[in-house]
Amino acid sequence: MRKSKVGLFVIVYMLLSFMSVQAQEVYSEVEIKKRLKEFYLTYMTQIESSTDVLMEQKILKKYCTRKLIAKVTSASDMEKDNSLDYDVFINAQDVDVKSLKTLVIKRETENIYRVSYVPSYNKKMKTIRLKIVKREKEYFIDDILDVKWP
Repeated sequence: MRKSKVGLFVIVYMLLSFMSVQAQEVYSEVEIKKRLKEFYLTYMTQIESSTDVLMEQKILKKYCTRKLIAKVTSASDMEKDNSLDYDVFINAQDVDVKSLKTLVIKRETENIYRVSYVPSYNKKMKTIRLKIVKREKEYFIDDILDVKWP
């Protein structure tokens, strides 16, 4: 009787463990890289070709969390003395769509990704580290790491 209780306990424990693993959020590296590539292609093309702030905001809303958009908006407020004087998404003041050919996206941890590219105007690699979150079934950029936010 004791052996059957132990055996039953082991089976129940294994089932619960398996179900727990299935319920955990799984971040898909392939999906995240695809989404980041889409973002950079869309974003860099837009900011190079236009000054349409509404379109830029629309792109950010599609790919970024509200928290990050508020943080970027506040940090870019030119009325403030300590505002950022560069675009945190590209780690530069100027954008160069040709540099998209050099775009590389690498996973550092489950939800931290490093985006790198080489602008044609100075050939110095730019790197941006991003924190990704999953909301419902979509991935969003939640933070830009290594930025000295004001």
